[in-house]
Amino acid sequence: MEPSRPAPHSPGESGGDIEISGGGPIGDTFGLGTPGFLQPANPVAPPPQEIKKNSERRSLKLSEGVVQAQLISRVEPRYPPLALQIRLQGTVRLQAIINRDGRITSLEVVSGHPLLVQSALDAVRQWRYRPTMLDGGPVEVETTISVVFQLHS
Repeated sequence: MEPSRPAPHSPGESGGDIEISGGGPIGDTFGLGTPGFLQPANPVAPPPQEIKKNSERRSLKLSEGVVQAQLISRVEPRYPPLALQIRLQGTVRLQAIINRDGRITSLEVVSGHPLLVQSALDAVRQWRYRPTMLDGGPVEVETTISVVFQLHS
């Protein structure tokens, strides 16, 4: 048995990637002035648009340790008097967004004892960071910050 071959296209069928339309106007021997003449049936997609610069990027997520190395000004939290009196210790975890200038623009509490949270928020809002650079420009950073409240003997 012979392998099957595709049937040849009959003259009226459109069987390829090129559509041919009727001849051109008088004086246009090759029909090059006719719209659609010898143009692909499925035109090629336009080239992708240029990737936008850093100004339109979202926040860069970095680990706490990497961001901590960029810290240039740290205000220590005040131990709340009631927490001190009851000898409460613990860690407050915050989700932070640091803008291109190194200032904290957003802080959300992830976890921590309610007696310690406000003191942690007040202190961390004052922290300053060296701007994080990417592709030659500063970028916004999203990270986690841990504030540890520990009593010293």
